[in-house]
Amino acid sequence: MLSMKRRAHARLPRRYEQSAMLVTQNVTAGLMQACCLRGGGYQTRTEDRANIAGKCTQAMMAIIDGALVGDYRWSNPAQDFSWVALDDSVTPMDAQTVMRFGDALAAHKEGHIFSASGLKNAVTMPDDFSDDLHWPAVAVVL
Repeated sequence: MLSMKRRAHARLPRRYEQSAMLVTQNVTAGLMQACCLRGGGYQTRTEDRANIAGKCTQAMMAIIDGALVGDYRWSNPAQDFSWVALDDSVTPMDAQTVMRFGDALAAHKEGHIFSASGLKNAVTMPDDFSDDLHWPAVAVVL
């Protein structure tokens, strides 16, 4: 027996199914846009988001253990922690900055997911669904 949602989608016109698939592709493309931190851009591909999430977990533990703002050696006492930007510049980050970076990226992903859901559930999907006005702006962290 099909669930209500699957039955509803089974009756959708082919054009809508194709548009819904394109909306999902738009989410993927939007999530791969660079995240901005202090004016620099950072990659946000799937593996990049996993790396950022892992560092956020480590940063949270460092904050719980007493890492202070401006302490760049929270990850390794022998060297400052930094992240490599799109232009290959290196940005030092304390644990609190890493957490803000991860929070902004999570909000960016959530915004894309809810925007896509709204478009897919609209009575009439707009023809310009890929236009920037339907999607969240690039995540920015100061």
